[in-house]
Amino acid sequence: MGPLIQEQLRRMGIQVQLEQLERNTETDRESKGAFDAALGGWTMASSPDGIKGAWTSQGIGNHGVNYGSYSNPRFDALVDSALKADPSLAHKRRRARRLALRATKNHRGEQADPDHQNAPRCVVV
Repeated sequence: MGPLIQEQLRRMGIQVQLEQLERNTETDRESKGAFDAALGGWTMASSPDGIKGAWTSQGIGNHGVNYGSYSNPRFDALVDSALKADPSLAHKRRRARRLALRATKNHRGEQADPDHQNAPRCVVV
């Protein structure tokens, strides 16, 4: 995937240096914020703690894996509310997801697809 992205960015005049790392080195750099962009695949628990540790302000620093340091109090409140809500309040979960997706736009500045089932992605720029 890296070489494909590198080539696409090269066509736009952006030079990218790829560096393939051992998993421990990658995790160490990400946790310290010592990277410009990261592309990886990982799985996590879908529990409230797993969700909060990856996608909310609570996951920044030693408390989680929000390596991009995305922080939005409104998003955090929506996630908290959705995790406590009964299934009939699913609209709050959808609102939280849409808010997170607003932070992920493509290279032309276009809005990400709010119905994409796998967003946000583990690509941090």
